[in-house]
Amino acid sequence: MKMTRRILPLLLAFLMLVSTSALAEQAPAKRQLVVASYLFEPYIAPFEAENLDVEVVSIDWGERSYEALVNNLVTNAKGFDLFALETDAYDMNTLVAKGYLAPLDEQALTDGAKEMYKGIQDAVFFDSQLYGWPMELEMFGLGADTALFEKLNIPLPRSFQEMFELVNTWEQQPEDVREKYIILSDVSNYRGALLMKLVDQYAALYQYKNQPLTFETPLFREIMQGLDNLSEAMDFDFEDEVRMDFVDNAIPLISVGHGMLSSGDYKSNYPLQLVYEGEQADFYPGVLTLAILNANSDNKDLAQRFLAFIKDKTSPQTQTLLYDRPFEPVESPYYPDSKKQWEDKKAKLEEAIKTSEPAGKQALEDELAAHLMSLELYVEPYRYVVSPESFALWQGIAQRLFIPPPATIMKGGDAFGTHLLPLMQRYEHKNINSEQFIKEVESLIQLIISENE
Repeated sequence: MKMTRRILPLLLAFLMLVSTSALAEQAPAKRQLVVASYLFEPYIAPFEAENLDVEVVSIDWGERSYEALVNNLVTNAKGFDLFALETDAYDMNTLVAKGYLAPLDEQALTDGAKEMYKGIQDAVFFDSQLYGWPMELEMFGLGADTALFEKLNIPLPRSFQEMFELVNTWEQQPEDVREKYIILSDVSNYRGALLMKLVDQYAALYQYKNQPLTFETPLFREIMQGLDNLSEAMDFDFEDEVRMDFVDNAIPLISVGHGMLSSGDYKSNYPLQLVYEGEQADFYPGVLTLAILNANSDNKDLAQRFLAFIKDKTSPQTQTLLYDRPFEPVESPYYPDSKKQWEDKKAKLEEAIKTSEPAGKQALEDELAAHLMSLELYVEPYRYVVSPESFALWQGIAQRLFIPPPATIMKGGDAFGTHLLPLMQRYEHKNINSEQFIKEVESLIQLIISENE
């Protein structure tokens, strides 16, 4: 009997071990999906929670160049299923034509893409098939603060040319405006940053017109003359401490050198555009980041299931940027608490005033007056993630959205960009003037064209 008592627990433990091992052997292995971009990472954990048979692995695929991407798509060396490409660096249509990408034929994805703005649809469909799913949209350039222009009763510039006109007439603005505000932000880097934006959007203009890029035009000379005038107007002596204190504290009307419109708050960032000779601008260039599916993937169905999951989980800001459909204002999740804290403090101050001694009553009333003003300054402006005003402004821009592929001159390598940067730096440091810049950049284009023929 004693022997039986000793053996029984050991026998039970053995049976449990055998049972557990058998179950482990019977459990199916998880399917593995490999993605190559940080943009996929926020969706991995919630997707795995809903798909227990799936493991999503995020990798850093290494060198970010067109040649490296093509090599990975052809050889499948990294083994990724999904990759996120930027439309200003990689031409999706070229990759599709060469058979490197698989179509996204999941019905939910195709139907969703057809609800997007036309400019986005033009960038993600190829021969009526969907090949890219938008993960992010950016518009780089200059943004005019519409609220400030309205407050100061200054006509809002809607193009670079109108901005240059504002520079030429700035001295006509009231002194109190010129003492508090400045036309451009990022003063220490404005010349180089602004030239880069001008060249980028000038190249996009020629892509939109479907014409060979050239800088020997009246339009570009007009642009460079405007930049020269701006340089003279903003040619600060950086050793002048009084002047630089003003520059550091002045409020800019126009922001330079940042991504706009990705946050969902558009009303303060009206993007400035180039204008055709004698015509109004009728397009706004943007950059999309697209999820693409490797044609060599063995998990095409799983990859599309993951993208369909992402489609329904993207933020209200992103959905507002992409979809051409009726809109409902999106209130910030932090607004109710912020408003309640404001109301609680208001009630507390009002009660304190009622019971205050005369000596301290005035200070409390002043504090209450300041607090009442803070509602419009610090609470209500942050009520919406995407406000009705922001959405109305964005709709006008989005209807004319254009997603240019990489400039033709840059295909097959970055020779143009590599050699253009030193030219920009020479102009920025005033080693060459605008006319010399135009002649040298035009010579550079012709040299690259001849080498590629």
